[in-house]
Amino acid sequence: MQDCTFDRVALRCILRHSVVCCLLAWTIVGCKQAKSRTAEIARRHNLDALADASIHDAALHGVCPAEMVLVRRRSQSESGQGEVAPFCMHRTEVTVAQFNACVQSGGCSAAGRDERWIGITAFDRSSSRRYCTANDPLRASHPINCVDWDQAFSYCNHYGFDLPTEAEWEYAATGGEQQRYPWGSDRPDAVRVNGCARDCPLFMSSSDRVRGQDGWTSTSPVGSFPTGASPVGGEDMCGNVSEWTRPANEGPISGIQGSITSLRNARFANRGGSWIDGWRTLHVRQRWLAVRWNRSTDVGFRCVRRLNVNDIALLAR
Repeated sequence: MQDCTFDRVALRCILRHSVVCCLLAWTIVGCKQAKSRTAEIARRHNLDALADASIHDAALHGVCPAEMVLVRRRSQSESGQGEVAPFCMHRTEVTVAQFNACVQSGGCSAAGRDERWIGITAFDRSSSRRYCTANDPLRASHPINCVDWDQAFSYCNHYGFDLPTEAEWEYAATGGEQQRYPWGSDRPDAVRVNGCARDCPLFMSSSDRVRGQDGWTSTSPVGSFPTGASPVGGEDMCGNVSEWTRPANEGPISGIQGSITSLRNARFANRGGSWIDGWRTLHVRQRWLAVRWNRSTDVGFRCVRRLNVNDIALLAR
């Protein structure tokens, strides 16, 4: 007798701990391998076995917060950064308003008013102030920038989230597909991404600029370029601001002693490119390493929430 695919039925039975339901599903399917397959799923009752559960209505089930999209694991990330388990990720970068709310609640320290990086001059620091979004009350819907790695992590941690690993970030940007940009393979333009286009004030040759005019001289309100969204619904995965990520193999960061995250000069990756990038560097493989205490006008962040067995159980109902 041929094999049957009844993983979804069996999974729901297991998650609800219903023996009667499992027996009924076994009888209905009528496969001689049903019983062993059910046992296999039970043994694999963890995130890896649950990764293929239906996830499209995650927000309706309360698994992902309303401001997040759900990302399902398929395989290793394109850059070999490691496998990705199911997780929720902010649809857009964290905004100035959201970050300031954390500051006001006492969960975060205030964003920087200027840039800070190795070798910065007084002129560079002064010039950067016009682009730090927390300095401008009219930019509440823009992504927060001029925050260092620890500030980004503290924000996520305050709400029970985490910074994405590079593998998670990249998977959310591509949906696991072999593509250079979140939207596919077409070259970046001012319709899909906020990069350095014709209205960008930075010095850049016309051949390197993003085609068109996006209407913004630096950052833009998050989600302003919906046609540039990734397959999972993540917006601004390329452009606007690059995004802080965390190491893949550190485990929960709080309480770790002697890890890379405890080193003052540890370097972490920024991914995705930003408003200062031309079309050649606005792609999902874009990666810069920065010392944790760096803060720049072109770097922000978004958070992830990793799923557990109970979350997957809600999806399987």
